[in-house]
Amino acid sequence: MDNASGKTANNHLVQLLATFEVQKSAAQGSTYYLLFDWAEGNLKDYWRANSHLVGELSHSKWMAQQFHEICQAVQCVHNEREETLKSTDTSALLRGLPERPLDVHNLYGRHGDIKPDNFLWFQPAHPSSDLLALADFGLGRLHTKLSRSNQDPKKLAFTATYVAPEFELPDAKISRTSDIFSLGCVLLEYVTWYLNGLDSVENEFPLFRTAKDSYGFDADKFFVIRPERPGGPQLPFLKPKVKEWIAELLAHEKCTQYLVQLLEIIRDMMLEADRRNRIHITDLITRMADLREKCEVDPTFYLKPIGSRGGVAIAKAMRRY
Repeated sequence: MDNASGKTANNHLVQLLATFEVQKSAAQGSTYYLLFDWAEGNLKDYWRANSHLVGELSHSKWMAQQFHEICQAVQCVHNEREETLKSTDTSALLRGLPERPLDVHNLYGRHGDIKPDNFLWFQPAHPSSDLLALADFGLGRLHTKLSRSNQDPKKLAFTATYVAPEFELPDAKISRTSDIFSLGCVLLEYVTWYLNGLDSVENEFPLFRTAKDSYGFDADKFFVIRPERPGGPQLPFLKPKVKEWIAELLAHEKCTQYLVQLLEIIRDMMLEADRRNRIHITDLITRMADLREKCEVDPTFYLKPIGSRGGVAIAKAMRRY
């Protein structure tokens, strides 16, 4: 990533401004504080405060810019942690985990908790526009995890709704592509809000995709673990209901070419259940940059709905997928 892109990406990562210590009595010790920029709220707060943008076609251009730069920010997180690991003794992590394959560098070169609550909404003076930034609160866990030689990746902290399928597979590796799946879930919810409103994100969509998980509990995760055939091995699949939901979004009266191509990237590449076939962050940035450029060059790309006939045809094709 070049310096200009890196600077832009950093705008979408919550930056630590300062740390300070408040000393108390000898018995009480000290309290340590971290200072960050003031945020208006998280992504859900942004959705609540901007209901007037639901269905507003011009908003797609801002979405294209934010999504592209957020992907660059995720790449920064991955790369920064990879650099940290170069100067860290990770041999302890390889001991005590014989029952599960583990790629140490991929495991810790990741954010680990991408969800709407971890996207903070800012209103900076420069540029004078809303901005979404990824709160990298998981960074502090890096050194903590490195100090625990018996930590099973299955027990890593994560938000269940947005977790990648490999967290529930006994022999799968946890890697940076796990972040891609989680980000795909968030972007799909964003498109859901944009076309249908907040209630659809918070109630309709979760209820629509809820099904029994591999532990027998009702879960609104985006995937299901099951054998491809009776007696076969347990494999991950994107839930059919999630595919149906995407098909309905594609049939929406305000769906544009931008949204069609964005939803295809989300469904086919980001929400790929098999981590080995999931899109890499570098390729994702390229595709998001392409969508952004199309929006900037041709306003009809995001301002002109494809029409009910085109939407229905695409939706039917998605259902057959």
